[in-house]
Amino acid sequence: GAQRGGTYKYGHIHWTSEGSEVEFTVEAVFRRSNPTESFAGTAVDGFAQVGDTITLTGRETPRFYFGDDGFTNILKMQVKAYSTIEDWVMGDIKLKHMYPGPSDGGQPWLASFRGCCRSSQLANNKNGEWVIGAQIDLTKASMSPRAKVLPVVSVPFRPADGSLPKVKVPAADAMNRNAVEWSLAQPWDVGNAAYFSREAQSFMSVPLQADFNGDSNVPGFSDPDTAAECTRDPNSPNSVSPGCFYRLLRTDSTLQAMTVEGWVKIQAPADGGEPGGYVMSVGEDAGRPGAQNLQCSVRDPGNRDWVNKCQISTFFIRVNETYVTVGHDLDRSAFDTVVGGNNIIASPAAVTREAAFRVCSHPTACAETGGSLVNKWVHVAVQRYQRGAPSTDGTSRSWMHSYRVLLNGHVLEISKYPGGPRVAGEVEYDPGESDKLEGPRAANTGPTCCTGSSCTCNFASAWDCGCMVNFQVGGALIFGAYRGASRAEAFFEGHLDEWRIWNGYRPSTEIVDDIQRKLRPELNDAYGNPADPSLVVLQDPPTRTTKTESRVSTLLALYNFDQSQAASTTCALSGMTGCPLTSYQPAFPEASDPRIQAGLAGSPGVALYRAFGYNVVTSQTDSTGVVFYSAATDTSGSALNTQVDGWSITMDRGNLTLHVPNPGLYQVVVMLAMEGGHAKVPVDFIVSVLDAQWDDGEAAMAYRLCSTVSPTGTCQFPGNAFVPSLAIMAFAEPYQGCSVRAARDGGQGMVDIDSHLYPCSLVASTGAEVRFTLRGEDHQPRGAHAAGGPWDARDTAVGYGAGAMPPTARLSTANGTNPSQTEFAWTPCPADVGSHIVCFEAVDRHVNRTTGLTAPSAASGMKCVQIEVRADPPPRFEVGEGRTPAAANLTIGMESAVPLHVVDDNCLDRVAVAAAPAPGGGTQLPPGARLVPQDTSSSTCALAVVHMVWQPSAKHGGFSQDVCFVATDAGGGCGGAAPGSTTYCVRVSVARCRYALQRDEQLQDIAAQFGMDWIRLWSLNLQVAHPDFVVNAGQQLSVGHLYRSGSRRDMPDAIARRMGMSAELLRDLNFDVDLSAPLELGQELCVVPDSCRGAARSALSSIGFAANVAAAGSNQNPVPAA
Repeated sequence: GAQRGGTYKYGHIHWTSEGSEVEFTVEAVFRRSNPTESFAGTAVDGFAQVGDTITLTGRETPRFYFGDDGFTNILKMQVKAYSTIEDWVMGDIKLKHMYPGPSDGGQPWLASFRGCCRSSQLANNKNGEWVIGAQIDLTKASMSPRAKVLPVVSVPFRPADGSLPKVKVPAADAMNRNAVEWSLAQPWDVGNAAYFSREAQSFMSVPLQADFNGDSNVPGFSDPDTAAECTRDPNSPNSVSPGCFYRLLRTDSTLQAMTVEGWVKIQAPADGGEPGGYVMSVGEDAGRPGAQNLQCSVRDPGNRDWVNKCQISTFFIRVNETYVTVGHDLDRSAFDTVVGGNNIIASPAAVTREAAFRVCSHPTACAETGGSLVNKWVHVAVQRYQRGAPSTDGTSRSWMHSYRVLLNGHVLEISKYPGGPRVAGEVEYDPGESDKLEGPRAANTGPTCCTGSSCTCNFASAWDCGCMVNFQVGGALIFGAYRGASRAEAFFEGHLDEWRIWNGYRPSTEIVDDIQRKLRPELNDAYGNPADPSLVVLQDPPTRTTKTESRVSTLLALYNFDQSQAASTTCALSGMTGCPLTSYQPAFPEASDPRIQAGLAGSPGVALYRAFGYNVVTSQTDSTGVVFYSAATDTSGSALNTQVDGWSITMDRGNLTLHVPNPGLYQVVVMLAMEGGHAKVPVDFIVSVLDAQWDDGEAAMAYRLCSTVSPTGTCQFPGNAFVPSLAIMAFAEPYQGCSVRAARDGGQGMVDIDSHLYPCSLVASTGAEVRFTLRGEDHQPRGAHAAGGPWDARDTAVGYGAGAMPPTARLSTANGTNPSQTEFAWTPCPADVGSHIVCFEAVDRHVNRTTGLTAPSAASGMKCVQIEVRADPPPRFEVGEGRTPAAANLTIGMESAVPLHVVDDNCLDRVAVAAAPAPGGGTQLPPGARLVPQDTSSSTCALAVVHMVWQPSAKHGGFSQDVCFVATDAGGGCGGAAPGSTTYCVRVSVARCRYALQRDEQLQDIAAQFGMDWIRLWSLNLQVAHPDFVVNAGQQLSVGHLYRSGSRRDMPDAIARRMGMSAELLRDLNFDVDLSAPLELGQELCVVPDSCRGAARSALSSIGFAANVAAAGSNQNPVPAA
């Protein structure tokens, strides 16, 4: 019971690989205040804290099995997180393993982490061992997904929206790909059952013959030397030897008591016959294909010797809809006859001696099953012990045995005593015990056996007597069938799981205690250590009126029918259904069990226990909590939730919906896989369903605790009124989809990112510190102290629990008590690119300041931030309208600002803008231009706005160049990451022959700048109504004519002469003109013609139009005037 309650709370396996080497990370959480030396640490309270190392120990030392026969039980856990209030410590174990190949013959390797025990406080699967397994197939995946969930996740029993409790199970793969699939672990993920079909005549047998596998040189179970190893002294390890396993099933005077127990679910066969049938029996062996049984190689049911050696059933269990029947065959040799010198055996050769135990003889068993066992998992335990045996003086030759049956731990009764009225003076019977039944061994009367005082019937001498040597030496222990001598062959229809055979009378209290507990070979000393004399209570030898049994039981064998125990693996995973169980090794004894003596020459040891199946396949075991695994069953018996019980999980990013009947602690395993179901790994955690519902009163707006009447009639949280709330605040701005990105404080303050938590992301960049604040508050009322409980808000403090965080991340000390806040800070580095999920909860603490009494703490719901780390991007120029232009067209005399907008997707970066350097030195800025930074302090993201300010002079008409700028960020804070930079060029052009007036400027002043008089300037600008009119600043004037070159051979100085202007003036008006180079065809120039100085005639005036056109389009000079 509760004394076996363990410290394990959480487990998760994930892995990466390089070639055939796999690195496993096992994340585990245990109770922190474990009073063992291994859990001691450097914290002030003496327990472990972050950075400490814990060597895992326990009632069952945890082990990690790699799946290829390799394992380790030396597991050292590095502490990554802990909670003093909730009393847990989290860490990880790193293991590397080289596999012999990428897969196990085309199927995944199955690695597992197992140990004992789970908490006794769980509503399901309490006190049990944990087993979590991971698949590794390196041909399908090189890594597994990884979960990030708190070890204990709190949810209210009655959510505010009226729905069912829900939990998100965050997960991602190491490459930050959303190719993760979720599923709820089924019971067959931790084991399976076996299905037996009557139509297919399914059975599974363990041969008990004297030879092993048909080889007379290898001793089997019934070999005299093997059997002789067994001792009646429970203090001897030999009390668990293979000889004892055999002799218990056969019955003899050495061993007085046996207990057999296991799980069964009967069902009706397809042909409509009786449900169920023979669950187990000892009888004729036919289960080892292709191997000869030397004792029984020739089937001869007409031979008494063969029947007694090979067929007679020394034990059977039969289960149907309303009864559990147990018993054995009884030899009928007294009815044999001799005809013509030939011995004719009676028909049938044996008679059945059995006791039928009625299901409804116990009211609780009847109520639990509804009076019918069909399609229900039930636990059947059978105790058998001697009530009498042949005496050493030969006066008594009868073997007597009694049976007792427990169904789900309840003692059943029989309808009547099958042996008739009880004899006065007989020993008192235990409740539910059957009357003594004769057999299974018949009284010996043969002349070759011991008689009178010479019959000692000890094992050594009796082996040579017919009463021993001819009795069941070549049969088998059979699951799922009856092959005895008193009835016809019969088969079982239904499922079996976890069948155990014990040497000794196992008390009902121990049976009940371990009904829902998987037994593991690693705990063999805990299953009745025969070397511990304090456990043994051995009564007097048997007589007619005394019952003898050892009041200690030791486990001899455990058949759990898990696929992982099959000798040949035909299916990918332990627990898959429909996998043939053709050759199967029991879970106990294990191959390395030192108590299985191999002292006999050639002894095969534990290989003796192997079972051979015919048409037996794996099947689903129970998922309702009746057997070992419960998805959602509360044992309190009173459900507050009237909705259908069970679990469900959607594939929408791991949203787990809980259908639970009552508040409490529920254990759940979720399976994660890569896309396509590959690399499946488990995460095993606890969901704390709080007795809480939403209180929307103005003073509360929080979840009020103890709002329902719990099945136990008590509150989970006496003295604690509310569940604390948790808000996560950050400087952030909307980004892509539902995600946000870490931003700067632009004066807007922090925002609540509740709607942007996992599965959305907080996008950050390498080298930039990402920060957010956790704010917790508890609405504990202020007022007088309640009796025995701290109800005052002044006694309340709110702290925080956090799951595993990146190694360099830090969580500050909480500031304040209630409300309080703490800050998360982390600077990711280039190696951290990818997804990082960190989960938090707020936890209240109430300590009465007067009495020092504390109230049970409650935790808020888990909130997880998915930090998506991206490589630090370089800054970039924003191009477009209102941003950085691709080209800028300016005017002479007008001061203009060319805007340069530079942003950085790393909002926390700093950005600077400068002019690109010129090839010969200096910068590419036009003469007189300057860069003027603009104020961006209100921006929440990295932003630089710079204006290139320039007023082109009279000599810049026709300027047209790419002016380049360089934007540079600050670089990263990890290892001196180099700054990123981006170059962008703007085509800056200045219009020819256009001038922008300055304030109060006159035409005369302008004309002088462009080498003309005011009259010509005025004549160029018809829009100027009067030459003395004071024009507005910025008004544009034409200061020349636009001339377009008509030939590729035009020279600028020739054009100047024709226009009556100097070459220097032409150059000043055209920034891009080279006086020594010919003009391009169609090239524009700004010219100021002087009619007095220019050429009187055009160079082309004397030729025809066609000739002019032809000449203009050629490389020849135009035709000169005549």
